[in-house]
Formats: sequence, structure tokens, C-alpha cells
Amino acid sequence: MNQNLALADNPHDASRDAKAARLHIELGNALLAQGALVGAAANFRRVLSVQPTHWVARMQLARVLKLSTHYDAAIGLLQSLVAEQPGDAAVHKELGRVHFARRQLADALESFQHALTLNPDDADVHHWLANIEELRGNAEASQRHFQQAVALNPLLRVPGVKSPADFSVLLLFAHGDANTPPMTLVRMAPYDSYFLLLATSVESDVQRLQSQVDLVVNLISDVDQAREILPAAAALVDRLGLPVVNHPRTIMKTSRESVSTLLSGIPSCRVPRVQYYSANELTAAIDADQLRQFSLPFLARVAGTHGGHDFEKIEALPALARFVAQHPDANFYLTEYVDYQSADGFFRKYRFIFVGGEILPYHLAIGNGWKVHHSTTDMANQPWMQQEEAAFLDDPASVFQPRHYATLRSIQQIIGLDYFGIDCAIDRQGNVVVFEINATMLVHRDNASFAYKTPHIDRIKTAFDAMLTKMARP
Repeated sequence: MNQNLALADNPHDASRDAKAARLHIELGNALLAQGALVGAAANFRRVLSVQPTHWVARMQLARVLKLSTHYDAAIGLLQSLVAEQPGDAAVHKELGRVHFARRQLADALESFQHALTLNPDDADVHHWLANIEELRGNAEASQRHFQQAVALNPLLRVPGVKSPADFSVLLLFAHGDANTPPMTLVRMAPYDSYFLLLATSVESDVQRLQSQVDLVVNLISDVDQAREILPAAAALVDRLGLPVVNHPRTIMKTSRESVSTLLSGIPSCRVPRVQYYSANELTAAIDADQLRQFSLPFLARVAGTHGGHDFEKIEALPALARFVAQHPDANFYLTEYVDYQSADGFFRKYRFIFVGGEILPYHLAIGNGWKVHHSTTDMANQPWMQQEEAAFLDDPASVFQPRHYATLRSIQQIIGLDYFGIDCAIDRQGNVVVFEINATMLVHRDNASFAYKTPHIDRIKTAFDAMLTKMARP
């Protein structure tokens, strides 16, 4: 307090401190651009030790805290800025981003709505709101924000941490959650990212895109949700003539039914039979008793869903009829049930991420029922489960033998994507049981209860960046 008063009374000292602050801000930004988050934070804090209310230093420190996954500290700092300048749209927007990263959807929604009130023509905010409303199940509001974002600016730029960036990437994505989740992949990127919101009603400026980007990453990855937009994405990629990650035409071959057909016959690979039905087709098949190819029990899923939602084990046909009746406008997958319970009574589901030529472990989920998802297990409270997962991540070859890796390599070659994931198990006969293969699988760094996962997620991110660098600069 006394120091601030002294500075105000001494113009020479104030000028000197202002110059020092500028230098520390520049150095902090330079370190941030190199991914040196600790050094960047130290420089911003150095400024704040002399000028506690320095606006830029606090904003930049909040960004560093977010990137460092210190979300609570970032939220606290940004909330103090909002209290001081409630009319600053940029602060509300940054606070929304942190709440979203923290998976606090209601708080993120409120922050972005404040930002939109202050700046109604911010296409980026409309895009964030479209994603949040989709996750909250508000399809109409999501579609409205998405259309507004496309109308205002279908091309959204996320600058890389380096200036100038090593190269530029065009990322194609569609409305809803039909996309590869990109936030971890483009985090702290050495390249500029241009997100292009694809809509069948909007014509893309091919020449402009060719002049701005070096390669394309197609994020549109869920066949069932993106059947209408994938052909348009494929046509655009062909017109651009640039290197492409996950060509839309290859994505089209990765429906659950297609994958089950493609992978049949691979040694040591057990692929459950999968069949796709419209609601009318499935209702007719039930009425005509034409489901004898599926022995009870089998699994029923609403097409296009993930994370265990709208996904049930069917013990008797009346239960299937009720399931279909609950989703009258949906399409469905029926899947052969494979018992993959381990000898100790638990169910184990492994996830690998294929990046370029690498096969990298992402997680092991252990549950006491057949429907296993990492977020719904009791792993956060079971040290032995965490120890087993950490051991798998550190040495996946301790679980997956050479023949299993040969199976995974065969799967990689047949699927043909540059980036995708697999959820699988090993049954008691030693086969790799394939549950799901696609590029829509989530990779994230929000692992407060599982800190041992972070180095392995960073390895996936490093491999992704290396793949893009190789493609952009062959």
C-alpha cells in the first residue's frame, strides 16, 4: 500500500516501474508462447507484486492458470476482474472458458451469456453456447447459436502459442457432439488453428482457405450424427487438395456396423456382431420375430450416442420393445453381448489412442458391471484400481502381449484413420474384445483424482503435434 502511494508521488519511479512491468509482461508472453507456464506465471506475478491491480498481468495469469489446470485459482482471479469491470466482455468470455474446462456447464453458460449481451456479434461466443446447450440437451437453443455463429463468422481462429506459428491447420467440425473433441489436442499448439463450422447452407471460400492453411484436420467423426454433412466435408477436402487427417470419406466407413464387418477374421480379435436399424425396421423385426441372430441377452443402443447413454442390456424381447418405444424418432444398433468379466469378478475396459503410427494407452476403467465408463466407476475411491491403471499406462505390454499388439496393428491398418481410439477388453480366452472404434473418443486433461494419467495424455498430445508437423512440412 505504501509502495503504491510512493509510486504515485514520484513520476520517475512510476515510469520506471511501468517500463519494468511492460518488460515482464513481454517476457511472460514469450514464455507462454514457448509453453513455459511456470516461468510465464512468475513474470506475471512479479508485475502484480508491485502493481496488484495490473489488468493485463491478471488476465494473462488467469490464462496460465487455466492452461496449468489450476481452474479454481483462475476462476477466483477472473471473478475479481468481473467484479471490477462487469462491462468487459473479454473477461466474461475467459471465465466461461475456464468454467467449461472445469465442466461447470451452468456457470459457463451464465458467463458466455453475459459476454454475448455485451457483444452480440461474437461468433466465438455463439459457438461456445451452441456446444454448451447441446451438452445440456437443449437442441433448439444449440442449433440457434450454431446458425448464428456460422452466419457471423464460420472461420474461427485460435492462435498458436508461437508467433509466428510453425504452420496453420484448418479443423473441420459440425454442429453438436459429432466431432473429435479438440481442446486437449490443440492446447498449447505451435500452430495456428482455424476452426471451420461446416453447414450445408454455407459455401466455403476455397481459395481463401488454401492461402491461409497448410493442412486439414477433419474433426467430424461420428457417422450416425453426421451422415448429412460428411459428404460435404469430403467434397471440400478434395477441393482444397491439402494433406488431411481423417479424411471424411474414411470416417464414413467407421459406423459400428461397418467396423464389426471390417474387423471380422483378425486373429485374436473378437468383434461382436452389430446390426443397424431404423425405429420402423426394428419394430417390424420385433413383431415378426426376426431377431433370432441375436441370442439373449444382447445390447441395444440409440445410434449416435456415447458414454453409456441410451444403452441397455436386453434380457427379453418385451424389454427391447419398451426401449424402442422410448425413442420413437431414433435409429438403433443391436450388438451381440460378449461376457468379458475377469476372473476376479470385475470388468476391465482399456482405451488406446492411435496417432499416426503409434498406439498409445489412454486409460483403464474397472467396474463391477458390464457397462463400464471411467467417470462412472468407483476408481476415484479405490487405490488398488488406480494402481492397476497406472501400471497399465506405464507398461501396457504387461497386459497386452505381442499377439494382442499384432491385433491392434491389424485394426489400425484396416480402419485407415490417422487418429482414432479403441475401447476394448481381453476375454478369458485371451482375445481382444472390440467394443468401439472411432475418432470421437474424448481425450482430456481434467484428471484431478488421477494425476498419474497426465504424462500419458501429454504423450498423445505430443504425438498429435508431431504428426501434424510431419504432414504440414513433409
